[in-house]
Amino acid sequence: MKSKKITKDEVKIILLFLLILLIMLLYFSYKLNVTNLVNAQKIGAYIIIFLVTTISFISIMYLYQKKNIKVENVFLAIAIIFCVLMYLAMPITKAHDEEIHGYRIFEYASGKLINNGKSVTLSEGILEALHNKQFYHNIFLHDNTYSTQTSKVTYEYRMSHYSPISYLPHILGVCTSSIFTSNAMVQVYVARLFNMIACITMLYFAIKIIPYGKNMLFLIALIPIAIEGYISLSADGIAISSSILFISYILKLREDKNAVIGYKQIMILTILSIVVAISKIVYFPIVLFSFILPKEKFKNNKKWIPLICIFVISVIIDVLWYYYGMEEITFGRTEEVSSHTFQGIMMQPITYIKQVLYTIVYRFNNYFNELFGGKLEYNENVTIPIFPYLIALGTILISRNKEKQSYNFYNFEKILLSIIIVSIIILVISSMYIDWSPIESAYIAGVQGRYFLPILPLITLLFANGFSDEEKTTKKIAIFISIMQIFVITELFIFHT
Repeated sequence: MKSKKITKDEVKIILLFLLILLIMLLYFSYKLNVTNLVNAQKIGAYIIIFLVTTISFISIMYLYQKKNIKVENVFLAIAIIFCVLMYLAMPITKAHDEEIHGYRIFEYASGKLINNGKSVTLSEGILEALHNKQFYHNIFLHDNTYSTQTSKVTYEYRMSHYSPISYLPHILGVCTSSIFTSNAMVQVYVARLFNMIACITMLYFAIKIIPYGKNMLFLIALIPIAIEGYISLSADGIAISSSILFISYILKLREDKNAVIGYKQIMILTILSIVVAISKIVYFPIVLFSFILPKEKFKNNKKWIPLICIFVISVIIDVLWYYYGMEEITFGRTEEVSSHTFQGIMMQPITYIKQVLYTIVYRFNNYFNELFGGKLEYNENVTIPIFPYLIALGTILISRNKEKQSYNFYNFEKILLSIIIVSIIILVISSMYIDWSPIESAYIAGVQGRYFLPILPLITLLFANGFSDEEKTTKKIAIFISIMQIFVITELFIFHT
């Protein structure tokens, strides 16, 4: 039996990963103080570097040996590996606002739907499990205090106002695990796991059904800050993955010559629209993307009635939840001292527009880095200065290639895309202006780049003229994502040990 020869591409990959391993050893040795090369922390760090790099290397080598690979399958393999690694590397409460999301999840799991936005009443064990955990040893330090059977106390704290739909996987995780254990910490990690499974599943089908731009979604879906949303208690994961799935489904219906939009398709569109709209009120304009569907796809060419009904239903449910889903919405400051109101915007629109434009210009670099995953965790504990620029460049290269598969949007569709994107940007900034930004701030504070992740595919579609969806590009993206995640995961593990 003849042994298989190593190809030139495989030799290049081996050399590349050896180089990466050397760079990482030098980089993290420097971060951990090169004057003392041997101690327990460094030995642990070197083991982590070796293990993460080895897992990535084996995955990529296996990938390069496969022929006729599908993008969604590559995504699934890479996503499972690095989502699980980040799931382990990031202790509970360290993702953005994970603590306040955790409180609402446990409230929903206990049957309480309405909250006053300022306090929560839960068992002491749950509150202890969701208390700030900077390092791994903090989790095990009080491992005997996480029982959900302890007495209930009221904790004054800012609460999340997202609907139960945004937390549905988490709630299922808590309810399922509560059958087997009363340990709140275990329930929290099961909730994380259920959310990760739900997000990866939606993204897998999004990449599978989209007619073009598969590699674009592959890259966008695995931006580090997006992965943080998938593996945490945050509602960001559902917002991102449901929005991408909705966009993919619309494009599938639009491009499939044999597709006919009947009752089944309208029901799916309605469900997806409601989930997208209610995931965060500022994202409801994404539902308008369904209006690019041609009337010929509908029975009897009746397009406007069902699409308008879907949009109206989504908006009504969204607005009803926003007004009645909490007893009182209180964020960064009380309403009594706030001069940032919708009425104030209407009274001085020119002044407000100037402040919005100043905010975008002044904070653009921050938004860019946050959007493309340059800053992770609450308080931005982990920063990745170079990868955001590489991700942005990769997205541009994938979607700006006239020689590859092209597509055409009519002028009406391009205008609609522009309206959706601009509307969401304005809504995101305005919501922070009204609910969060300090009165004395020169710019509108509270806006974070990750809030724009759900519309990133739409931005790409607006400016694209052709997508590189071939297998060679898929493999290159897989290598890049693996290299990026090696640094991210190692950085997280070392920071929290």
